[in-house]
Amino acid sequence: MTRPAGTKAANGDGSVFARTQRGKKVWIAQVSLGYKSNGSRRVTTRSAPTQRAAQRLLREMLGERDGGRLAQVHHHTVHTYGLHWAREIKPLEIRASTAAGYEDIIRRYIIPALGRKRLSELRAPDVQGLLSSMRKEGYSTNTINQTRRILSGVCKHAVRHGLMAQNPVLATDPLRRQAGEKTQVCEPWTLEETRRGLDALGCHDDLDCFAHIMLLTGLRPGEALGLRWEDIDASRHDLHVTGTLKEDRRFMPDGTGVTQRTRNDPKTKASRRTLAITPDLWKALDRQQMRQDLWRGLAAEEWVASGYVITTRKGTPYFASNFRKKFYKALESAGIRRVRLHDLRHVVARLALEGDARLEEVSQALGHTRVDTTKQIYAGFVRQLNDRFTATMASIIETYEDPSTLSEEERIGRP
Repeated sequence: MTRPAGTKAANGDGSVFARTQRGKKVWIAQVSLGYKSNGSRRVTTRSAPTQRAAQRLLREMLGERDGGRLAQVHHHTVHTYGLHWAREIKPLEIRASTAAGYEDIIRRYIIPALGRKRLSELRAPDVQGLLSSMRKEGYSTNTINQTRRILSGVCKHAVRHGLMAQNPVLATDPLRRQAGEKTQVCEPWTLEETRRGLDALGCHDDLDCFAHIMLLTGLRPGEALGLRWEDIDASRHDLHVTGTLKEDRRFMPDGTGVTQRTRNDPKTKASRRTLAITPDLWKALDRQQMRQDLWRGLAAEEWVASGYVITTRKGTPYFASNFRKKFYKALESAGIRRVRLHDLRHVVARLALEGDARLEEVSQALGHTRVDTTKQIYAGFVRQLNDRFTATMASIIETYEDPSTLSEEERIGRP
């Protein structure tokens, strides 16, 4: 039933009123969406040319609101709100470097496809179209799913603040890895390849100490590059993992990117750990100190006393991308199968498990929070784990003796 003009609407019923826009009378349907944190009302409006059309709009809007499909009117696009979320919201919850990584994903994949779309008009088919186009363009499943998670985070925040009625990303499914899809992860080196690799990298002044740290401790690359001399306990022959050095891409207000090095706290509480320095690693650290003494003299006033163990010849810590290029070039020159820097960590885990180290020991040394993580990542690399299991089962069955075939004296004598 149409409410007579001039009568007051009940709370929650919304309202219809006239307004002059650009010299022309229009009718406005307005619905309340509750209150903001400061106590003011959140409302959304739609316009119509006549009072009757506005009242019809009002009924539709009330139905959408009651069904959870009505959002506040605003002018945010996926572009503007995505950058607001990455720059203003996420840095309050996570590391600034991680938030900068989110912004990079938004700029690289989301904005080109959906940036001009009004946030309130974003729908599941739009999101699915983005995922499908990224698949066709050959992006990895991990990259596509990461993009989906970040877009979902943007929409989740918008829903919470009344700017979207629903999160359309939740109506899509994450992609599954396709059969035969290549990943960045390489097959870890065998023991023979590891020995060859350590010998070859040990011949390079810039890579010698890093290779020994990685292959004798299993540190993450960022942890090795972030290791400082003050983290080395000479009296106990221990090294302490106290941080990680990362290469971050930060964006300026004009959208230009700047790459910088950032030292952060360890990844998790379990990542803050102490490891023994073996004799071979101690020798590599001694060689690195002697190199830095030489480099300091050659660099003279250009030397930077950064305090890092792994440095350039001017004393500054490395950008990970530059160090990675040196590493790949050295492997190529020595004719050794290429693996990523992070794959050296996989090598350590594989060799340790193949060498009968307990899963718990490997997990703790690698700085994993849970043993399940170690098992999920590395157990598949280690054929010996399955071989030992089947050998044990074979031994049990082969040594089994049927009690019915034993004499009474043998049965009594068995435990």
